[in-house]
Amino acid sequence: MCLAIPGRVVEIFQENGLLMGHIDYSGTVNTICLEYVPEI
Repeated sequence: MCLAIPGRVVEIFQENGLLMGHIDYSGTVNTICLEYVPEI
C-alpha cells in the first residue's frame, strides 16, 4: 500500500551518486531518496 503523505522539501543533495533530500513531515525530518521523483 502506498500512502501519500504531504511533506516539505528542506534540502536536496547527492549521496553516493543518488539524489537525496531531507523532507519535513510536520516537524519530523527524514532523509528520502528522490531518484524516482522527477518533479523535484
